[in-house]
Amino acid sequence: MCSLFALSGCGMWKSNKSDDRTIDKEEAQAVFSEDGALIIPETGDEETQWSIILVTLPNPQLAPDILQTVQSRHGLISAYSTTRQGKPVIAYGRYAGPDDRRALVDLDRVRDIEYDGSRPFAAAYLAPPPADALGGSNREYDLRTVKERFGPLALYTLQIGVYGSNGNETPSASEIKEIRQAAERAVLDLRSEGERSFYYHAPLRSIVTIGVFGEDDFDGSTTPAIESMRLRELRKRFPHNLLNGQGIRETITSSTGQRVTRLQPSSLVGIPEK
Repeated sequence: MCSLFALSGCGMWKSNKSDDRTIDKEEAQAVFSEDGALIIPETGDEETQWSIILVTLPNPQLAPDILQTVQSRHGLISAYSTTRQGKPVIAYGRYAGPDDRRALVDLDRVRDIEYDGSRPFAAAYLAPPPADALGGSNREYDLRTVKERFGPLALYTLQIGVYGSNGNETPSASEIKEIRQAAERAVLDLRSEGERSFYYHAPLRSIVTIGVFGEDDFDGSTTPAIESMRLRELRKRFPHNLLNGQGIRETITSSTGQRVTRLQPSSLVGIPEK
């Protein structure tokens, strides 16, 4: 099931990219200059891009000196200082996603850098863009802001759509921008029809939800779960979770043990803290 906290490739966007992730020798060599310093080409909208985290710092005051060392001593001239999860870091590169070919090449090369008998960046890893960069054009419709306005009793919302890749390919930065715009347009359309709709932008895809529900609307301690009348009515109006506006066919095991195919239903998901 595609859900807010476990998006797995599940809403009017479609990628035509192939799923070929093979990195050939010629491509790998093209990423680096002759003197071994890595070259980072311009890749567009930074707010949707992933980075290689080289060093996490205890305080931001150390950033200038550490950055200079990383650039001069280790040849990573395109490294930069930024923050991830509220912590100062030294980062490298800007990539479309964790499967970006350049990201894979750069990460391997960075981890293999040796200095004085050790590998200072052996623990380097790829990180998604900061959560603050994933907000959309209308903060009021951003699911991350719901608790600010509705309070801590706002617990659930009904997921009715996902926008993103319909396969295993990783969308580019420009495609991610299109995905986010498509999700926000869907929210505006629903709002124009009187629905309380929201979007949630993850690094590689976006979801669309409807409604704000609390403890009185859902009790999962019983089987089947108890749902309020307004939640049941909303499910009737929006019975399915759509991928890029199309139904998602899935095969499940029924309560009788039979394998059956159905359209993936809409699902209740938790409202994030921020």
